[in-house]
Amino acid sequence: MVPARGSEMGDGPVPPPIPYLQDLLKEMYHSELERRDKINEGIALPAGVLAALVGVGAYYVEKLPPGDSPTLLVVFWASLSALMLAIVVAGYFLVRTLWNHTYALVTTPGNLARYAAELEGYHKELGRAELNRCIEEDLRSELLIRYARYGEINARSNHRKMRFLHLAHSMLICALVAFLVNTVTFYVLQYRCPKTQLLRTNGGKGGETNATESAREAKPGSGKPGAESTDGIGAPEQPSAEPGEAGTSEAAAGAGQDFQRTPRH
Repeated sequence: MVPARGSEMGDGPVPPPIPYLQDLLKEMYHSELERRDKINEGIALPAGVLAALVGVGAYYVEKLPPGDSPTLLVVFWASLSALMLAIVVAGYFLVRTLWNHTYALVTTPGNLARYAAELEGYHKELGRAELNRCIEEDLRSELLIRYARYGEINARSNHRKMRFLHLAHSMLICALVAFLVNTVTFYVLQYRCPKTQLLRTNGGKGGETNATESAREAKPGSGKPGAESTDGIGAPEQPSAEPGEAGTSEAAAGAGQDFQRTPRH
């Protein structure tokens, strides 16, 4: 067995075992893994915005009022179609951000332990005096090769993920623009709907009196406050006296007549 198996991972230059280079390659390898995690975490916000846009668009379709302007209706349905198309394309790019990307890991603890045991047997066969030093050098060389080549693989995968995420953000901006146009059109239609119904109720004459105002007019003989009399004079009817009040008035009038008929002595 050869001490270094870096040739199994593809062709490429083998970096020299310089301590500074080893630390740099190791840091770059781990930074690409951290970058992958950050890209995956950045998908949550665009996905939430897309879900909210789908819900609001469905609400607009359900609550769309009847409109009398074909132009506004065309703008509404065109902007809604553009919104849904942008949402579908942005969703596709978000899925591609997560799916079908290859990442390379240096090794696992078990594989590393087995490789160290193989190195020990290999150097014992060669009769090396400083066995531990030889094993350590071979391990460092192998890990250095893997940090360099696997870090390159991970960097390319991250570049592809970022490209798809950037496209998803671009389509999300287009969806927000279409959503703005759709929202403005929807509320304009909502504002125009009561006026349209009012004109249709009045026969298109442009009057301001509606059914509510006509209901306020009192019928003749209804006895409601504000009802006009039908005697042609135009004076309001006087409220009728209560039974108790009528009896009291008649009693007072009778008493006055008795007082006038009584002679004085």
